[in-house]
Amino acid sequence: MLKLTMHMYPKKFVEISFLESIISKEKLSCSLFWIYELYNSGFKEDCFELLYECYFYFYAIKNKQFINIIHKNYENWQKTGDKYIIGKLVKNLKHKSFDLDIFKLKIEMDNQKKSRMKRYKKEAWENEYGKYGIILRYLYRKDYDIMVSRIKNIPQNEMGLFMDSVVRYFKSSGIHMEKYNYLIEYIDTNHPFVYVYVVYIIMLLDNNKLYNERKIVTCISSVEKKLIDSFDNHEGEYNFKILNNHRLHEVASDFISIFNLDIQDVNILEETRNNWKAHITNTPFWLNKNTDEYDLEYDEQTLRCQELSVFKANDKKTDVILERYK
Repeated sequence: MLKLTMHMYPKKFVEISFLESIISKEKLSCSLFWIYELYNSGFKEDCFELLYECYFYFYAIKNKQFINIIHKNYENWQKTGDKYIIGKLVKNLKHKSFDLDIFKLKIEMDNQKKSRMKRYKKEAWENEYGKYGIILRYLYRKDYDIMVSRIKNIPQNEMGLFMDSVVRYFKSSGIHMEKYNYLIEYIDTNHPFVYVYVVYIIMLLDNNKLYNERKIVTCISSVEKKLIDSFDNHEGEYNFKILNNHRLHEVASDFISIFNLDIQDVNILEETRNNWKAHITNTPFWLNKNTDEYDLEYDEQTLRCQELSVFKANDKKTDVILERYK
């Protein structure tokens, strides 16, 4: 179902537009806009969930230790509710080196309807890993696309067993697993993100390369705090002016097209014009609002303003879209 944020963006489009903004050449202000569109809509926990996803998609391979900074800041936010904490994390991620390998494998996993096959000679060592041996064969051959298509079809409650086989495989390859124990301990087989997390660990171990991490943590400046405060400051504004003043960016249609989303087939323009009240019922920001009095008059805005939240379909291939972020 379509779920709209405080400024009438589809929530899922906001999340993906944030992911796109943080690895693009867009300014930090754009990334802050998207993350605080979620935060100010009341999806505060979702912001941290999104930040964890962003970290593992793009940054985890080259910035192994930054996960500890995210954990520490999340715990601090739980205690204090300081709204600038999420902005500080976004600012620090924005300036770190990233790569697209895990993200590409995540998309490959999502797009596969069933396990793929490729004929490689069976290795003798596979037998000790039972039914997971064939997956490790593709890992051994560095055929990662087929590897993830088969990982996707492992039942979620078996991911712990599969990970045990992965650990044994890398130990037999001479990898010193002790320095990676803290990553193994974080595995939560009850969370659907476990598939991406396991792929991340596999790629990290297979790469087994150390990167020079920039360990300085930069704080949010007073100018950036002022910008953050402005995102949800509607004081003194007429309702019909709010969307025009606060819809600062267009959703990232090209990047959204990479994902298989049901709402890509929804007529966002018409649904928001005619049924917006039905699509805000699960948005915390709107729960205590009298929508008759607090009508932002979406349908009275300029077409340009309305279309900032509309997905524009295209036929571009994923590789072509991702090429611009290298």
